[in-house]
Amino acid sequence: MNPLYVQTLRRHRLLFAMIVIAAVAAAMWVSVGGPKMYRSAVTLWSDTPGAADQQLTGATPPAGQEQSMLNELLTTRYFRDQVARSGPLRAYLESHPVEGWGPTAIVTKLRGTGALDIRIDGALGPKRVTSAVLGPHVLLITYDAPSPAVATATLKVLVREFKAQRVALRDESVSSYGQQLQDASKAVSAARDNLRRYVQAHPGSSGSRELKKLTKAERAAIHQLTDAADTLQSTSTAGNPAAFEQTLRVIDPPRLPTAPTTGHKAVVMAMLAGLFAGLLVSALGIVALTKGAQVLRGSEAVVAPAAVPEEPRPAASDGQPVGLIERRTLSG
Repeated sequence: MNPLYVQTLRRHRLLFAMIVIAAVAAAMWVSVGGPKMYRSAVTLWSDTPGAADQQLTGATPPAGQEQSMLNELLTTRYFRDQVARSGPLRAYLESHPVEGWGPTAIVTKLRGTGALDIRIDGALGPKRVTSAVLGPHVLLITYDAPSPAVATATLKVLVREFKAQRVALRDESVSSYGQQLQDASKAVSAARDNLRRYVQAHPGSSGSRELKKLTKAERAAIHQLTDAADTLQSTSTAGNPAAFEQTLRVIDPPRLPTAPTTGHKAVVMAMLAGLFAGLLVSALGIVALTKGAQVLRGSEAVVAPAAVPEEPRPAASDGQPVGLIERRTLSG
């Protein structure tokens, strides 16, 4: 280690100690002063007809499909507003504009609370609502809120709205696929009518371009009809929303959390993070002060004038200086 760094550390040890203490105190303030979060969890069982065969073909398991649909719904403002309005979340956010006494809460008080819609988006964002696939049919959903009652009630509403939207989306899909099937059936009928009329009008034109064109159009319409029928058939339990809803049920209902998620472990991690940040800033400060002192000493050495050496006096033949001989001659 460079001894100059050690000298700088000893010379400014009080300053660097205060930097480390301030960093640890700031990290502790952020951790302890933030709002306490309570987590509630629910476990769902998802199953669909033919799920075993789908897994053999490499398809996404039922729990993975439910997770993907939930994540997509949480990105829509309609679903978030519906969950907040149907549960206690919206009223809680209106009555608690600021949470905690940390730096974030102080900045929020100074700048003013944001719009309620933005706060709802944050309260139902990916940091608060998390999901994990525990098995092919098991989906775990957790929700963090500043209040145990709000966490439990909001999670219940979220699951209820998820199941409702799931059925509604299924009905819309079935209706859309049914309309596509009807349109494809009409297209097949029209193509066959055109081909039949052309053959009746031109009985001897078996190899004409128009006949080939109409035949090709009929085949394309039949292929489209087959695809539409397969798509509608693949949507199991079509026209029976109750049977579809039975494939998703609650195994472990949400429970009222008894302790916050931010405990002693979070405080210790905050202390370690503050200590690391303080030591890093101190190390950078030592390097900067040492380099600055070296540059300053180098500039002073360049500016200071160099001492002019005195020229030696010439000596006489007897070895005595010339000036001394001259003084003796004048005095004698």
